[in-house]
Amino acid sequence: EGHTCDKTVEWTAWEGTTALPTANGYYFLTEDVNLASLYYLKPGMDVKICLNGHNITINNESKSRVVSSYSNSTHQSDAKITFTDCAETPGAIVNPNMANKNDGGVLWSLGTNEMNLFRVTVKVLPGATNTKSGAVIGLGGGTVFNMYSGTIEGGTVKGANTTIVAGGAI
Repeated sequence: EGHTCDKTVEWTAWEGTTALPTANGYYFLTEDVNLASLYYLKPGMDVKICLNGHNITINNESKSRVVSSYSNSTHQSDAKITFTDCAETPGAIVNPNMANKNDGGVLWSLGTNEMNLFRVTVKVLPGATNTKSGAVIGLGGGTVFNMYSGTIEGGTVKGANTTIVAGGAI
């Protein structure tokens, strides 16, 4: 069964429920994804993920980010990650465990990376506020953040060198 998010490219069904794709390409979720560990950005990575009405949730008590560029004590750079959702009822990227974490946030990048959101909600569940920084999305080191629609719930975007918010709400 094909995917109709963008008919000019070939989208690949992602059937994993505990991990996200790391190979470059266009993917659409077929089910909710519950991550037990962080989804790390890697140098040269260029991944586009359509939530397709599904949720991505981090379920790891020790780390509260969903996406991170920080791996092996190094800030990874030159990665591009795009989240979109073309479903009639969009899904979300969710962090239910963010309270009192030293490295809180949902999306986090400290290298020269690019993060793009199209019609995606990124949120912290009620009662799980980040008491350290208040950032749902934390960016630095030259990261470019673009949000063209969607919402960020439960905190703010902090630290991006370039932030474009067009049609979304924080």
